[in-house]
Formats: sequence, structure tokens, C-alpha cells
Amino acid sequence: MPVKTDWEAAEAYLGSRTSISKDTRVAYSRAMSRLFLWAWIVKKKPVSSLMHWDLVEYVSFCKDPQPREFWCGQPSLTKGSDWKPFARGEPSPTFHWALGVNAMFDYWVNIGYITGNPVGDAFDNGWRRDGRRASRPRAIQQVYDGDDWKALTGAIELLPRENPAEEMSAERARFLFSLLSFLGPQLAHVCSGRMNSFRLEGGIWFWRPPLTNPRSQPIKLPVPDGMITALTRYRACLGLSALPGPRDDLPLIMRVSRMQNSDLDRTAAERKLPYYIVRTVAALAANQLPEELKHKADALRLMTYGSARKLAIQQRKG
Repeated sequence: MPVKTDWEAAEAYLGSRTSISKDTRVAYSRAMSRLFLWAWIVKKKPVSSLMHWDLVEYVSFCKDPQPREFWCGQPSLTKGSDWKPFARGEPSPTFHWALGVNAMFDYWVNIGYITGNPVGDAFDNGWRRDGRRASRPRAIQQVYDGDDWKALTGAIELLPRENPAEEMSAERARFLFSLLSFLGPQLAHVCSGRMNSFRLEGGIWFWRPPLTNPRSQPIKLPVPDGMITALTRYRACLGLSALPGPRDDLPLIMRVSRMQNSDLDRTAAERKLPYYIVRTVAALAANQLPEELKHKADALRLMTYGSARKLAIQQRKG
């Protein structure tokens, strides 16, 4: 069942950990309760909206929760009326407050609830578990939301169109983001996909992603009307018929130089091409952010195809 709230997502994560002991499950639940309370009370935002720097701040807070009379109390096995998130005498170098939190964010990413794990090396700042040597820092996964998607779609309208090459480039970007929005294809499906991946069957348009793994099972997805409109517009830019036929094996995405040839090149797109398109749109979006969203600019400039896909799927679910 799809989760609708952060707490439902947290409970889904706990439910997925079938191999952990009862005591470990309780410890994870307490750690998540602390984080949720801090996010709601101190940051006034949901846990799913926390960024890396928020979690760095959370580490500092856990070292000295203030005001202590609000946050700290006697250790308790149950959450009664006198329960406090932190026991007096904490903080502890054993990371009790962080148990399971990083894995929870990873789980949320895997189920498409958020677009990236914001923890990175935030929990390595100051304390090490059991005094062991620090492991290699985790890469920070950028977290994106509806404001970022709005900025991206707005940037597509601002792409330059002063000559035929720029016009084709802008239409290609619009088509790629339409694919992300309506179908959410994996990178391999975009690069190896052909126009005849769109097929009319029984009066209904379906999209059949190419098989990129011999063990994969063939699938077909119904194509929304909005995607058909985007496909028609893109093909008009290429000088093609409105919709593809069964023998139309042109690549979905091509280099502009190939798009301008009268005899269009049927070579599959390189994997770096969708990355380039996403980065170009994201950079323009970052430059156009309003003042109150300027803090998102650096993360937008680091957007990859994979993070754009997760964001698109998240927006579609929303």
C-alpha cells in the first residue's frame, strides 16, 4: 500500500526489517521518534524535507539537547506522560539517537518516497561508534521536492530558440522531461528506446520499453494523453508524421546535429546525452530561482538523470 505520510513511511521501513530483534526494533523506533520530534518542533518541517545541513545541525543538537528540561528525562521503557526523547546523562558516543535513521532514508529512496538520502557524512561529525575507525564518507544524495520540479519545468520554457539548432534542442529537452513525467523510464530505456516502442494496440497507445537485460520480462505501459501530445509535438519538430508506425526505429533521443540531417541517424543515444540534457535544464532552473529558493541552486546544479527520474515519479505519485 503506498505511504502517504512520513510516519507511515517510517512504519513501512520498520515493517520491512523482519530480521531484527525486538530490542533493536524498539531502539530504531525511539531513534526515529527523536528525529521526528526535532524536525517538527525545532525545524518546523517534515522529516522527508530535511536536508544534509539539517542533519548536521541535528547531530549538534543531540550532543546537548536544549532546553534540557523539555528534551531530557529519566530513562523509560514506555512512552508515558513523562516520557522524554533523551535520557538524562546522554549524549552517548554509541549513536543511540541515530540507530536505523540512515537505513530508513535509504528505504524511502528505494520505494520512491524521497529522491535522495540526505545523511551523507552528517552522522560522522564528532562521534564514532564504539571508537572504531571512520569508514569512507558516504556520498550526499541531493533531496529534491515540488519546488525543484516546478523550477525545471519553468526552465524548459526559457530555453533559447533563436535558431533551428536551439529550437530542436529545446524541443528535445521538453520531450525528455515529458517522458520522465508521464512514464519515468530508466536511463537504459531512454538510450536504447525507439519510436516504435510506442505502439497502438486495440485503439490504445502503449509504451513497450526495450529489454535491456536478458532476464527481464517484457512490459507495456498505457500512454497518457499528455505523453501522446508531447510525442506528436516532438515528431513535428523532427519533420516526421504525427505518430510512429511499427517500423519507425528512430531513437527517442538524438544529438541535435543528427536531428538536423535530412536522413536522420538511427544510432542509439549515448548514455551521457540524457545526463547532459538534464544538467542543462537544471543549471538554467538554478539561475532562475526566486530569492526565497536560492538555497536550492547548488543542489539543482548537481541533478542527474536518476535524481530527475525519481523526482518525476514522486511528483506523479503526489
